Amino acid sequence: MDWEIYKELAADERKERAERRHDAELEFAQAKLLALRRGFMLRRNTDAHYTLAAGQAGHWLWLWDLYPGKQRITRGRNQPHTPRLHVPWPWTLLQVVQAASALQDRERVRSEEGDRAT
Repeated sequence: MDWEIYKELAADERKERAERRHDAELEFAQAKLLALRRGFMLRRNTDAHYTLAAGQAGHWLWLWDLYPGKQRITRGRNQPHTPRLHVPWPWTLLQVVQAASALQDRERVRSEEGDRAT
């Protein structure tokens, strides 16, 4: 009996992941446009993996790997100083780009306040 319940739960989870991946595909163009306006680069690597980066090509200041199906956000392997994004769960690509933009604004304000203090 427990095995049957587990199989049903696993099938439901696979279905939800597929739906989230499909939603991300539909939303990608709009999220990419917003990212470009805000100075970010949003790239679709596979149907399950996206990358959001901030900075100059070849020298990214911040880099996040996004997995909409599993609702997972990780920092780039070689980007230890990439800050954590605060997004609701479950998140969408647009919400991630908006959170990165808000973080960028907070960092800009903080650096301007530091410049004024010196």
